[in-house]
Amino acid sequence: MTGITIEHSQIMDWTQSRGGRPAIEKSADTTRPVICFSSSADPDLVTWEEWMSVFDGSEWAFIYQDRTPEGELSQNWNTIPRFASESE
Repeated sequence: MTGITIEHSQIMDWTQSRGGRPAIEKSADTTRPVICFSSSADPDLVTWEEWMSVFDGSEWAFIYQDRTPEGELSQNWNTIPRFASESE
């Protein structure tokens, strides 16, 4: 099953049940909330409060896959803008 949410508790539960941690990825033109599952080459790890501040402040939505086709817990996720820009 694939889902989409902006609910903080749902995002945190999904992430923590898979061993993920909140982080922020910064580039020249955007600051994006990300989830890290490994300890190597992590972006800046942050608290959930900081993560949610970026998530809500930039109006992201969280797309996730609950389980793989084989039935295992999935770590597939992405953040997308909640609203399409008016120029699209």
